[in-house]
Amino acid sequence: MARPSRTGGKTSAMKTRKASLIKDRNPGKIKRRTTPTAIRSKRTAVTGLGKELKEAREQQAATAEILKVIASSPGDVQPVLEAVAEQTNRLVGGLTTVVWRILEDVAHLAAFTHADPAADAALKAAAFRMPLSSWQAGEKIRKGEVFSVADTERDVRSLRDLARLRGFRSILYIPMLRNHEPIGIIGVTRAKPGRFSDHHVQLLQAFADQAVIAIENARLFDEVQAKTRDLEEAMVHLTGSANILSVIASSPTDIAPVLQAIAKSACAFCDAADAAVLLREGDQLRFKAHHGSIPLTMYARPINRDWVNGRAVIDKVPVHVRDFFSAEGDDFPQGREMAARRMVRTILSVPLLHEGDAIGTIALRRIEAHPFSDKQIALLRTFADQAAIAIQNVKLFDEVQARTRDLEESLQQQTATADQGYQPFGI
Repeated sequence: MARPSRTGGKTSAMKTRKASLIKDRNPGKIKRRTTPTAIRSKRTAVTGLGKELKEAREQQAATAEILKVIASSPGDVQPVLEAVAEQTNRLVGGLTTVVWRILEDVAHLAAFTHADPAADAALKAAAFRMPLSSWQAGEKIRKGEVFSVADTERDVRSLRDLARLRGFRSILYIPMLRNHEPIGIIGVTRAKPGRFSDHHVQLLQAFADQAVIAIENARLFDEVQAKTRDLEEAMVHLTGSANILSVIASSPTDIAPVLQAIAKSACAFCDAADAAVLLREGDQLRFKAHHGSIPLTMYARPINRDWVNGRAVIDKVPVHVRDFFSAEGDDFPQGREMAARRMVRTILSVPLLHEGDAIGTIALRRIEAHPFSDKQIALLRTFADQAAIAIQNVKLFDEVQARTRDLEESLQQQTATADQGYQPFGI
């Protein structure tokens, strides 16, 4: 009786298991090999995504840089426009980038990236101030539309000549719009001809919006600062007026302290080297109060048109000599002689008016040729009005006091007369 082979038994069992496995497999799920074309397509897609991600990060960094400049210079738009030009030129791959501001339909050169000295000089000469009507792109800019030229060699001569001088072949203009009105332009050039992509147009429009925000911020900042200065000046004026009114109230019978307080306040609040108050006495003006660093002799001078205070009294209007040593000083020979002795260059005299008559003046002087501002002239008018009121108050007070004394004396006389004429009955 023959024995079964061990080797043959194992082989048979293995074959049976392999057949079972093959039978259980799903033929539809057999893995196919990836073709080289599909691999290249996937790699291209990944590369494109990586490029887009890189560009997005660069744009975010550029935007953050511009916003940082906006935050650091709220009152100065120039650094922002320079940052916009620089970042735009870098991200778009431009040859040069220029930013203009539009004021009253005229484009003013505001910022630009440098090319070479000759090209920069040509840009300044050609585009420092340009009416939009002279631009080929002017009409589109007015409408808030994008303007581009793919090849300047095929364009009109004016742009072609500038392109050759600056070394570019294509250009893109993006208007900066506020409430649908153009207030500026961003212009980018490239050394090679070709159309700017929609992506780059959108990028420049985003930078244009940031530039508009910066300009608007600066405008609002300036307005707030101006209002703050006006309020501060108003408070200073009120403080000065209150001080003078307080002196007026405390010395109703003596004008000297009032005039001295007015001279001191006028000198301080109008930023003058000195201040003087002069009152009319007949046909002369006599110095009554003085405050400041310029020496002054308290004396009287005849009223005439040859010196500033005399003319202010005669004409009954403020007289302002900005520089005695210029041609305008020729009209005041006596005043120039006095000014030369004290090295005075600028003087302002405002008359003290009462019922249309000039009863004196208040004068401010400066050693340097530095004219007084309109606000300072207005403030000196206020001090002059207060001086005139104080003088009249003292005059009325003296009149009332004199009349009171007269009434008291008259009453005393009448009482004494009545006492002398009265005789008791029966005597």
